[in-house]
Amino acid sequence: MKTQNIKLPLFFWLLMGCLSLQAQNTNQIDSLKNLLKTTNVGSDKTNLYGQISWAYINNSQLEPATNYADSIRLLGENIKDEKEIAYAQFYYGVIARHQGQNSRALEHLNTFINYNALVGDSAKVAHGLFQVGSINARIGNYEPSLKALYRALKIHESREEQSSINFALNSIGVVLRAAKRYDDALEVYQKVLNTDSLNAMVLLNVGNIFLVKNELNKAETNYRRALKIDESRGDIVGMAYDLENLGNLYNVMNRHDEALVYHTRAMKIREGLPDNVDEGVSLRQIGVTHRKLKNYAVSIIQIKCLH
Repeated sequence: MKTQNIKLPLFFWLLMGCLSLQAQNTNQIDSLKNLLKTTNVGSDKTNLYGQISWAYINNSQLEPATNYADSIRLLGENIKDEKEIAYAQFYYGVIARHQGQNSRALEHLNTFINYNALVGDSAKVAHGLFQVGSINARIGNYEPSLKALYRALKIHESREEQSSINFALNSIGVVLRAAKRYDDALEVYQKVLNTDSLNAMVLLNVGNIFLVKNELNKAETNYRRALKIDESRGDIVGMAYDLENLGNLYNVMNRHDEALVYHTRAMKIREGLPDNVDEGVSLRQIGVTHRKLKNYAVSIIQIKCLH
């Protein structure tokens, strides 16, 4: 739906990353670089290179991210360690995904997955599979995406990692929803809620499905539950998504005055965040809502703010 901005797992943009803010990533990078100075050559050093590369990816700074992935590969080549060389392929794959080079990303990631499957490192296989699932979902290849994610889910189930199981299920639900398999998605989300009833992200995604199915009261119930949980935890990023989705819902219900209140609250939160990537989304939704209220002059001003 045009007015809907769905809160997804990191999956569609930074799968496996945290919802960390750019300023926090910068501090993390500085700290990791300091650790490098006292770390000897070996797996500890390559792990630090990987963490720094990942933090740069989260900052959308792909050139330094590539440099640190190169450091992993070169170190592996110098000490003739195939594990480290394969480890670099994971970061090359994620970087290529962010560059929109999907075929190249899949090549790197499949090299990473195949090597770790060969040596029996199932945890790394699962990491690679999540990335493969992400890429295929973004380009509309839902069946290959689901195949990769269900394979990752099976690994986490065998390792009895409940939080990772729930993350996998949530990601599967997102892909099922994108494939318009709404009832299947709801069934998957319910599995998460059976073990984690306070999972705000899943509740929000359930609300999104009910919105698409035009079951608006159920959508509102789930959005409000998600908002209450995020408020209790002080998760302001989550709160902004919850408020935004409630605003979208109230516009669908022709309750535009209420929609404006919620979109404005989301905007105020996003104005105070170091990473304002979603601020434009809030501006746009406020402009759309003013237009629905026939406040055309205000609507035009809001839209101009986007440019």
